[in-house]
Amino acid sequence: MTTHPDGKPSVLLVDDVHANLVALEALLGDMGCELVRAEGGNAALRELLRREFAVMLLDVQMPDIDGYEVARYVRENPATRDVPIIFLTATLRNEEGLLRGYGSGAVDYLLKPLNATILRAKVRVFLDLYLGRQRLRDEVAAHRQTLTALERANVALRHFTNAASHDLRAPLRAVRHFLDELATLGASQLDPKATDYLERSRRASARMDSLLSALLVYAGLQKSSSQTEVDLNAVLENVKADLAPNISAAGASVSGGELPTVIGDRDRLYQLLLNLLGNGLKFRSSERPVRIQVNAQVARDEVIVSVEDNGIGIESDDQQAIFDPFQRVHSQSQYEGTGLGLTICREIVEQHGGRLWVTSQRDQGSCFYFALPRQ
Repeated sequence: MTTHPDGKPSVLLVDDVHANLVALEALLGDMGCELVRAEGGNAALRELLRREFAVMLLDVQMPDIDGYEVARYVRENPATRDVPIIFLTATLRNEEGLLRGYGSGAVDYLLKPLNATILRAKVRVFLDLYLGRQRLRDEVAAHRQTLTALERANVALRHFTNAASHDLRAPLRAVRHFLDELATLGASQLDPKATDYLERSRRASARMDSLLSALLVYAGLQKSSSQTEVDLNAVLENVKADLAPNISAAGASVSGGELPTVIGDRDRLYQLLLNLLGNGLKFRSSERPVRIQVNAQVARDEVIVSVEDNGIGIESDDQQAIFDPFQRVHSQSQYEGTGLGLTICREIVEQHGGRLWVTSQRDQGSCFYFALPRQ
């Protein structure tokens, strides 16, 4: 079945009397719909198989096949069973006839002579319902296209992940190995300019390796996650153990209060705390020892965890941009990084149904907060 090419809903007018069809067209002609005539029940059934209709106005008394039989055939056909039927009749003799009409599939009755206002009001209701269903159908189709496009993007992302894991990292490891060997074996034989180039190459390859690692973490977030009870105290202890060399090198202390148990993905929550504590160690002030505090407070419907440092702080104008991919507020020469760490943090928190934000002042440190649903 087809729809009208300009998107107009169609109304099927069924009557064996030509003059009655002309009268209906006169009453409904300005309602923004296409009016289709059918002079008799068999003609109506043929039209129903050709296109979609928003509503059918069906005369009950017709010689070839009456309105009750037409309605029964319409309801028995899966392709037409959803077309609303309004019966038009000059006589409604008894309750039995009324019940027969509703039993055959009618949604309403109108008595002849027709009241133009009532007829138009009822037809308008079904036109609006049809247009609403059409819009919903179009939106569903658009969402399906979007989902298909997202699935293709996810497939491409998985392919990239595999390439980054093997095809890109393997030659990069070889390059780093040879650069390290060259630095060890040829350091005494290289002039200062060559030595500078060598060190720059080693730093660039290290940055590339860090960036690939961050991209792999970010790509991994597109996979489904587990939902279990996670003790944030245990997660924090694991993070502190893995960051122990960095903590020691910075002369830092990490302290805080008791953390709650939440529902989430343990590995991703580990990555979240790892990134936040790593930032506190990286963006430290040279004027004071590094102090990082991790605390939590439990509200009625959420848990709020704070990671506070006494580092260099963040300018107020930059406090939103730092969560965007590859946005850096410091040069690479000042602080190395990939520009993805806080983007990964935001993605993890939002996947858990939470929110992430920061308060900070320049040279006064920063406090990152993330809120997670309690249960």
